[in-house]
Amino acid sequence: MRSPDLGTDYVRRATARLAAVDALFAERSWADVVRESQEVVELALKGLLRVAGIEPPRIHDVSEVLTTEKSRLPLAIQQHVEALAAGSRTLRRDRELAFYGAEDLTPSGFYTRDDATAARDIAYALHPYTDHKAHLINGPLVVNRGKGVRVYDDQGKEYIETVAGIWCASLGFDNERLVQAAAAQ
Repeated sequence: MRSPDLGTDYVRRATARLAAVDALFAERSWADVVRESQEVVELALKGLLRVAGIEPPRIHDVSEVLTTEKSRLPLAIQQHVEALAAGSRTLRRDRELAFYGAEDLTPSGFYTRDDATAARDIAYALHPYTDHKAHLINGPLVVNRGKGVRVYDDQGKEYIETVAGIWCASLGFDNERLVQAAAAQ
């Protein structure tokens, strides 16, 4: 069944839900970030499948269909299918637990900022400088802070930032003088 309009609607709604993920993250509602990130990924991937003329399954994890139908997907997406499928599987695993919990587990007490950061990273799916093979094997590299030219991952490992963007190339990270100037505006 080919329904590109429905597929486009799924992708648009997934994009809108990213704002909800960010709002929940700002509120430190880690379990809800994990659950909503799963919804974003499910909608986006089902939208992608529909636009490609592939009927998505009526289950939450679409990884099997993605890998089986890889050749029918746009060429630009084919190289990322393994990472997308891994993200679908990972978030599906936590879907109900993050929402309902269990008799001996309260979602708000179980899920951490690191869990939410990793789920949110999956929801934002494709990053232009991601090594997708390493991402598939090792999971996401989550950089959660920076100082000067150094950045630090969620495990505390230090890196020299060499993929600078327009906002940090000449300024670095966490320059107190610039933070104060921006806050004063």
